[in-house]
Amino acid sequence: MAAAVTETIIDKALFGIRNALQDEDIETDPSVTAPYAEDKSAFSGDARLIAAVLLPETTAEVQSILRICNTYRIPVTTRGSGTGLVGGAIPVRQGFVLSTERLNAIRKIDPIDMTARVQTGVVTDAISDAASQYGLFYAPDPASSTVSSIGGNIATNAGGLHCVKYGVTRDNVLSLQVVLADGSTVETGRNVIKNVAGLDLTGLFVGSEGLLGVVTEATVRLRSIPAEIKTVGAVFSGIPAACSAINGLFEHNVAPAVLELMEVPQLLAAQPKYARFAVEGAMVLVQIDGSDIDSEIERVTSLLRGSQGIIIDAHDAQGDNVDLLNLRKSRPRLPREAIRTHGDVAVPRSAESTMFGNVIAIARQEGLSYTAIAHAGDGNIHTRFFQIPVSEAEVSDISERVKRAQSRLFEAALAVGGTLTGEHGVGIELAARLPRQLGEANMKLQRGIKRVFDPNNILNPGKWLDADDEKKG
Repeated sequence: MAAAVTETIIDKALFGIRNALQDEDIETDPSVTAPYAEDKSAFSGDARLIAAVLLPETTAEVQSILRICNTYRIPVTTRGSGTGLVGGAIPVRQGFVLSTERLNAIRKIDPIDMTARVQTGVVTDAISDAASQYGLFYAPDPASSTVSSIGGNIATNAGGLHCVKYGVTRDNVLSLQVVLADGSTVETGRNVIKNVAGLDLTGLFVGSEGLLGVVTEATVRLRSIPAEIKTVGAVFSGIPAACSAINGLFEHNVAPAVLELMEVPQLLAAQPKYARFAVEGAMVLVQIDGSDIDSEIERVTSLLRGSQGIIIDAHDAQGDNVDLLNLRKSRPRLPREAIRTHGDVAVPRSAESTMFGNVIAIARQEGLSYTAIAHAGDGNIHTRFFQIPVSEAEVSDISERVKRAQSRLFEAALAVGGTLTGEHGVGIELAARLPRQLGEANMKLQRGIKRVFDPNNILNPGKWLDADDEKKG
């Protein structure tokens, strides 16, 4: 087990770090460091655990930080933009927070190899913005892409609406520059599409949530911006009918760029343009991209109509098709006082209707409100169970029911052959539950891998993969 970190050890480490970083890249003022104890999850961190927030601007500076922290056995929690929903970037042991926000340079856009080399503090959408001058874009598009960093996306293997066609983050990363716990660096891949030499370290680091090393740069794939993009929506009587229509699309070999399912008619009700479609039921959104796609859109429309869908024309006179997708991304915001959970279980497409039914039943039985939206093309269902307390006396009871509902959600997902998370990661929320999905043999292998990369267990310790804690399994 890791030794306790004393103030004397912290002071010694900070002395060395001050020789490696600029003064403005080291924050110790509690009023400045406190926000780094939180993310967008429902978990509250302890700001007192943060001895300093370190803001390196180069890989060499990250190397110095980890070399010193490894020497003194000081925990380091790496953090991107703080948009995580499972507490993955919240420190749970006393030490330093290493923020990648100043590792924000786009090194190169290569239109021939169709790749981008970027530091990991770059905001996700900035990659597409930079690549657009070459007619290229970066495909994975989590809902937080306007603010989340590519490093955070890499840490959780983030997804998004386009993943049904273009894959998740792991499918779009060719190589990573990683600083290991001892301060050494490794480049995990090559700037090539085909690379089968050796074990896939790139794939191992994507989704590792800062447990194995600090990713400082990434080479990501770019795609050609489609010549045409069109979206069609359809409203159905309920989730079963909508899921049946989705299955029909795949049975007819439709290859959507986006395929979304939502049971949130109030989104439509809030828009005068679509208010007449805001009936109790479900809506399916299908986007097709490519060239000469009119015939394919007509085929999709015919299939949706043939499944008893009421078609929503998503195009105006200029051919714009962003309205419905913007609605999809703008699910109702909950008041800050709402007691809530975030879930993103993933299930086989054939089980989506069953899983939606489970969500609705759990909410009803626990007396809670809910929202449910799915990346229907890959079975990833995003849920929130919530309730707004009207008095302090209700808080404890609501919290217990919300927690119980979330637990039942996870069990229901596993029961239909699904997973605990599709793109949010494990973090704090799923740490104790992960062995339920993976099994002890799998967890033992993963703890062994952690020991190889981080033998002193300084990287994001106390989470779901502690090298020195067999009880995690």
